[in-house]
Amino acid sequence: MWFHWRVFQQRFPLKIISLMARKGGVGRTTIATNLAVAFMESGLRVGLIDLDPLCSVTAWGEIRESEEPIVADAPMKNLGKFLEAGRRLKLDIMLLDTPSSGGIDVHEAVLLSNFVLIPCRAGYFDIRAIKLTTDIAKLVGKPYAVMFNAVSPRDDQVVIAVRDELR
Repeated sequence: MWFHWRVFQQRFPLKIISLMARKGGVGRTTIATNLAVAFMESGLRVGLIDLDPLCSVTAWGEIRESEEPIVADAPMKNLGKFLEAGRRLKLDIMLLDTPSSGGIDVHEAVLLSNFVLIPCRAGYFDIRAIKLTTDIAKLVGKPYAVMFNAVSPRDDQVVIAVRDELR
């Protein structure tokens, strides 16, 4: 999926992207941290909010030598306050690393987002969980994309079949 970044930027001063997957171990946190650095290296001001009780993003932020991207560990109930702080800091983009629980709290993160990114591996249980996640994004009318992670060349047919099923 290609972003028309300038159009997106004009419509939403602070872009909020939720990384969401109902299944754990799909690479959600790794993708979130890598995206944060990539956005930062492209000149954007980036925040990364760790909503996962495992606090892996927070641990990553603590060992980094750089002050950026801005990393915050936030309980879901304070998410709105953290997003408002990001607006006041004039951040360009905020990435939300959500827990895999898929509870009502995760739905709130999706509601507050402009876009939902769904990391997935090419395994049976991972793919089965995609539909649950896409249904949540569809329910609240948010654009989304599925991002396959750790896919070997022999998994191409699986990825193509899932893509066709989600269309």
